[in-house]
Amino acid sequence: MHPNVWVLSFTVGLMSAAYYTWAPLLPIHLRELGASDFQVGLTYAAATLSLALFQVYGGRLADRFGRKPLITFPTFTFAPLAIALALGRHWTVALLVLAAMNAMTSLQIPGFIALMGESAPPDQKGKAFALFNFFWGVGIAGGPGIGAFLVGSLGVRGLMLLTAGMSLLMGFTRLWLLQEPARKEEASPISLRTLMRERSLYPIVILLSLIGVVFSLTIMGPFVPLYARDVLSLGEKEINLLYSVGAFAALIGPFLGGIVIDRYTSRAGLGLGLAGHLGLLLLWMGSRRTFSTLLSFAGSYIFLQVTWTAYDTFLSDVAAAKGGGSVIGLIGTLTSSMGALGPPLGGLVRDSWGPGAVFWLATALGVLAIGGLRVVPGEVFSSSSRQAQEEVAGPSPKR
Repeated sequence: MHPNVWVLSFTVGLMSAAYYTWAPLLPIHLRELGASDFQVGLTYAAATLSLALFQVYGGRLADRFGRKPLITFPTFTFAPLAIALALGRHWTVALLVLAAMNAMTSLQIPGFIALMGESAPPDQKGKAFALFNFFWGVGIAGGPGIGAFLVGSLGVRGLMLLTAGMSLLMGFTRLWLLQEPARKEEASPISLRTLMRERSLYPIVILLSLIGVVFSLTIMGPFVPLYARDVLSLGEKEINLLYSVGAFAALIGPFLGGIVIDRYTSRAGLGLGLAGHLGLLLLWMGSRRTFSTLLSFAGSYIFLQVTWTAYDTFLSDVAAAKGGGSVIGLIGTLTSSMGALGPPLGGLVRDSWGPGAVFWLATALGVLAIGGLRVVPGEVFSSSSRQAQEEVAGPSPKR
């Protein structure tokens, strides 16, 4: 495996560990800063929208100046932003800072996916993304566990300051170790207007938008911690431990996803991941005993990682066929903008019909997405092994 795959995977794991020491507690922190449940959802929506808007520019800049600068520079900016988040005393300050942090991540995403795809042989692309998501999962698993033991002494603000230090360290590591690979000549950058005229991409954009909304309504959004606090009566330490146990179990998810993708297609990975993630989350919602709560949450997290691995692989396939980092940025902007509707919509549904209604809404949208997999042309969901057999050129396309 190319050194870039290991460097990206290792640094993302450490960055994720630092971030997830406090991320599961963010909705509760926002409440303490004066936010209502709707305003919590609004904050997540602003952050999600910010994550969407700059991907198109990140893709273009990555194609023009290279992948490494667009990965490294935003990493350094996370340090002052994390300090500002720790010092903020009102939820609107947190909203602005989180939006800025996600804007920096947005610039990184096309370069991440492009560099991962370019650094992995065609017949090992599923394994490369599985390794990347495994390290990401290690960070997500270890972070809440570490945070559970430190939050009592440092508080949420102190954990945010630790993230600032980690950002500087990982920025210098990426600057030193990442290599800019030689790339095949890519197609000219595709404009948003041109992309919108390409009708074959419509079902892809709709499908990925639905999946983005599902993610923002479930484990990746604010509603699981709020449900755990309000319905299951868990404290901050217990919520962090819940996320930690779930994420540790989910470490097998990327490898399960990689096996499914390499043996079948990313379509199979997306369908299996969504069905398992949502079905087990509904079981978690109805669980009241400790063992069943942990088991169902861990299972849901495993299938979330399967979905993520298939999502990344699918997007890199589309980019390889349509034009590199630029098309990743354009599709990311469109689909993440739609995904930003999830948190405020979930907040309204939660206020109107109760905490559990959000997860039923996510399930309904997930069923639509699974059905939509049949609409997307089958050739888009090319497996890694099939790409190698057909001698397709290495792909030219992640956080």
